[in-house]
Amino acid sequence: SFVCRYFPIIFNKSGGNENVRKYGDWFSYNGSPRARIFKRDNTKVTDLKSMMSLMRYNDFTHDPLSRCNCTPPYSGENSISARCDLNPANGTYPFGALGHRSHGGTDMKVTTLYSISLIQV
Repeated sequence: SFVCRYFPIIFNKSGGNENVRKYGDWFSYNGSPRARIFKRDNTKVTDLKSMMSLMRYNDFTHDPLSRCNCTPPYSGENSISARCDLNPANGTYPFGALGHRSHGGTDMKVTTLYSISLIQV
């Protein structure tokens, strides 16, 4: 059973538990494809370059964690750098977020302790 550790009141009021019951782990904190990919691949991050690589990761047609009960059996949304624009428009998906949309590669922000130390106050 899913337990939201962070901001449970907001999760519950926004329908989080209902969505987990209805659609499964995709709406959960620890069981979503993105959470599972981060858990699997976080140890590969050793420097800024590898962090950028992880944040840009999307091998949804080959990554087993990107699979879904869809046709085709995967979604570009189910990766770190979500790419719904790569999903076929004629695919079938259990809910709209997994399908084809004009949505791809949302930006990310990253910094390092070194970069922060360069800031002069």
